[in-house]
This record gives sequence, C-alpha cells and structure tokens, in this order.
Amino acid sequence: MGQRLTRYFLLLGFTAQRALAQGGTGGGGQINITDPLGGKGFSDVAVAVGNFLKALAVPVVVVMVVWGGFQIMTAGGDTSKVKRGRETITYAVIGLAVVVSAQLIIDVVKEVLGGGS
Repeated sequence: MGQRLTRYFLLLGFTAQRALAQGGTGGGGQINITDPLGGKGFSDVAVAVGNFLKALAVPVVVVMVVWGGFQIMTAGGDTSKVKRGRETITYAVIGLAVVVSAQLIIDVVKEVLGGGS
C-alpha cells in the first residue's frame, strides 16, 4: 500500500511539472489572466453575496417554518417532538435575522478594512 501511494504521488508530481511547463506560444509570451470579479471591488462583491444570501434565505426559512409546524402537528402529544418542532421554527427565525442583518455586518467589515464609503 505504501509503495502504491508513493508511486501515485511521484506520478502526480511529474504530471504537475509537465502541466506547468506548458507555455504560451513560446519565447516567453505574455500570460493574460481575466479578472473573475469583473473589476469589482470588495464592497461590490460583499453586497452581491449579501443580496444572494437574503434571496436564498427567505424561501429556506418558509420551508423550515412549515416543517417545524408539521413536526408539531404530527407529534401526537409527544413533548419531545413538539420541542423539536419549536426548535426548528426558532432556529429558522434566528437564521433569517442573521441573514437580514448581513448588510449591517458587511458595512462593519468594510469600515474595519477601510473600504467604507
């Protein structure tokens, strides 16, 4: 097993070197790297992530509240199941509060990092 693993890592190392050795058109050509953020700064990316989380959180919270209600309704008098359903609803609401306050968190982080406007 040890020899097999060693051979695997040696093969991986040689493969990586060959891949890194592949150049452009030869002669030290220029490498062009595109900007994955499209020229946007940290604040723009942070706001976009916050907006995405808000848009994603609302339907998830609705599903979790419905699930918690279903757990309570089908508990059949079992107090542990009722407690689990209430906890599901409570955690869903707490999660929504955290996501909704994401803009405040983003503003604080931007201010700490000096990117506040």
